[in-house]
Amino acid sequence: MPENNELSLREIEILSLVAKGASNKEIAHDLHISTNTVKVHLRNIFTKVEVNSRTEAAMYAVNAGIVQAGSGVSGSGQEAENQSRSNRTFLVVAAGVVIILLIILVVLASQGVFSGGQVSEDQIVIPVEEGWETRTGLSEPRKGLALASYDGEVYAFSGESTGGITGIVEKYDPVLDQWIGLDAKPNPVSNFSAAVIAGKIYMPGGVTPAGELSKVLDIYTTIDGNWERGADLPIGISGYALKAYEGNLYLFGGWDGSQYLNSVYQYDPEIDQWIEKTPMAIPRAFAGVAESGGKIYVVGGYDGSTGLASVEVYIPELDGSTVNPWSRSIDLPASRYGMGVADLGNMIHVVGGVIAEDGTQSSLVFSPQDGIWQEYDSPTDGTIHNFGLVPLETHLYLVGGELNQQVSAENLAYQAIYTFVMPIIR
Repeated sequence: MPENNELSLREIEILSLVAKGASNKEIAHDLHISTNTVKVHLRNIFTKVEVNSRTEAAMYAVNAGIVQAGSGVSGSGQEAENQSRSNRTFLVVAAGVVIILLIILVVLASQGVFSGGQVSEDQIVIPVEEGWETRTGLSEPRKGLALASYDGEVYAFSGESTGGITGIVEKYDPVLDQWIGLDAKPNPVSNFSAAVIAGKIYMPGGVTPAGELSKVLDIYTTIDGNWERGADLPIGISGYALKAYEGNLYLFGGWDGSQYLNSVYQYDPEIDQWIEKTPMAIPRAFAGVAESGGKIYVVGGYDGSTGLASVEVYIPELDGSTVNPWSRSIDLPASRYGMGVADLGNMIHVVGGVIAEDGTQSSLVFSPQDGIWQEYDSPTDGTIHNFGLVPLETHLYLVGGELNQQVSAENLAYQAIYTFVMPIIR
């Protein structure tokens, strides 16, 4: 039987919750990650511990001492009565704590603490705390780099430094606040993106050191640090938006060297193939992308003549049916491109970018459920764009980019989700 030390701390955490009977949705809620991320972790866990089902995984967790047998089940007789009494006490205390927290939130909201300004009575307030924290920067400034987060760490790939396009790859450990150098990207590029599927980081296209547009799909395997090459893109593309969803990559728009694109390509890792899908309504490059509730939001961008404020929504499951997979969402308050976009806690965050003159440098958070854009802290006093932005647990990380027309090595962290720990009374 494999040893526990083959599992990461995150995988042990998820396996423990599985053994206690938690569903994927419950695990995602507890750990502030998406259900798709939970599925990816479970696939990795099943492979590592050599099981084929949740039941077998739970048995492994018990046998390996990760959880105690019956830890998620109440006892019988007097033990059950004691547990029931404890549960009732806990619910009463929890209800009291929730009421107190709600009162605090209402008072703070009325003072404009969360929004940074006045709040109208009919506006739903999205709680967002203020403050970007400076962390240890990259070993050298880079813009147009690709950023990815996996298993508690942030990966920064390639991009353009002051000396030109570089293949440098670094990994950031937030606990140690330290960057570690890794093997260089085989095909250095800039103006590209990265996405994670089952422990592998996929990076298609980009601009080469010769100024050409690449078709290459480089794949980095996090478990052993090896590089692979997937199927080439149908055409060379840079400045696209990329999202991993349900085990596939989705690539939206971009620039092909002669025009801005509205095309959509899906990459299936199992068959190593790119498939053209239903195009967007508007050509756009340097847009952002996020997922919420099974929908992919393509945000802002540049169409060749102007910045865009429009947001298009794509439902992959509808593509190929008689129903149009595309619809419109609420526009940005002002056009943006070259910004960072990330989904975290069912919210969509938009940070930095080249912004229309009538807009502000403030970051934005969007609630798809309520249809509200709300401003919060800008990461810098100046303008920043063409950087990497990724969510990692409760934080957003902004790395590199072009800050006030200078290539930057910045590494900024923003805590976008706050958790309240309530005591369990036994």
